[in-house]
Amino acid sequence: MFSKSKLNDHWEMEGKTRIEVNGSPGVGGKIFGIPWLLFGVYFTYNWVIAGIIEYLKAGDYAGLISGAWIWLLLFAILFIIFVVPGWALAFMRRKVIVDVSRGEVEEANDFIVYRRPITHAISSFNMVLLVEIVSKSKDGKTRYFYDVRLVSQTKKDHVLVASFQEEDKAEEFGKTLSELTRLPFEIQDESERRRE
Repeated sequence: MFSKSKLNDHWEMEGKTRIEVNGSPGVGGKIFGIPWLLFGVYFTYNWVIAGIIEYLKAGDYAGLISGAWIWLLLFAILFIIFVVPGWALAFMRRKVIVDVSRGEVEEANDFIVYRRPITHAISSFNMVLLVEIVSKSKDGKTRYFYDVRLVSQTKKDHVLVASFQEEDKAEEFGKTLSELTRLPFEIQDESERRRE
């Protein structure tokens, strides 16, 4: 899910053996996510919850039960289309901790109500890789993003440690991470990735 992340990450060196990286979708994610979430909650309430309440007020339990599958289906559709993506965009947070003293990399994706940490051994990685990602829009604008990853020998298994919109910040972070983990640092641009 995060391999081509467009997050604006913030990193901080803690002592001499630990880097903590925090990321979120930024203002754009919140600007799009919060209205999407509110729209979903509003229509879920007005179309589903309010309808069920009206059946209960009228005492039409037979009508409620016979139409329950429709209400449940409508609720599920509205919830999946609007509430879940809106919540994810508005409240998604990411944290990666590289701790050399413990020999671990911990990554966690957090949606405020659920955190899923995954721990990797630093010894399972063999390089720090800065990857340039090119994003072209339909109106002809080109944007560049820079992901710093810890990569294993197969190059298919990786941990996205941080993502930046400025190459110099990404390179500075990549070199710092390389020095901390004592892994080689490489830069790979989009044209090299297409050739592979």
